[in-house]
Amino acid sequence: IAALAAVLLAVLLSPAVLYSPAQQVFWTLESAAPLGDTQQQRTEFLYQAGWEASEEMHETVKIPREFDAVYQEYNLFLQQQGFDLRRFAGKEVERYQYRVSGHGENGMATLLVYEGRIIGGDVSVEGEMYGVSAQG
Repeated sequence: IAALAAVLLAVLLSPAVLYSPAQQVFWTLESAAPLGDTQQQRTEFLYQAGWEASEEMHETVKIPREFDAVYQEYNLFLQQQGFDLRRFAGKEVERYQYRVSGHGENGMATLLVYEGRIIGGDVSVEGEMYGVSAQG
């Protein structure tokens, strides 16, 4: 049992491992992180979190090498969802934004995608920011 606990602890602390509260599964970016390569995959990810998505907007953004206070705060928010932008510092990622409705509210969803995998996201409703599954 001690060996199993040690392995589980090593996996949990590994920066390559992500956790999805919406799907209640662990994944690694290399194997099974949520797919976000196509619009259908991204909108399905939001749908699983209880959001209907429309009106996709897209741009390429660069994650800064050094995080200022805003990025540090946003990354702490993402870490609560099981994501971590630190491993993408200095890299260009795709940012997709959608108008969303769900949970009796309307808002704006943002998904960050790197090499076809969702690496972070949020939903903003009336000035409040939620994880993609925080209200689900």
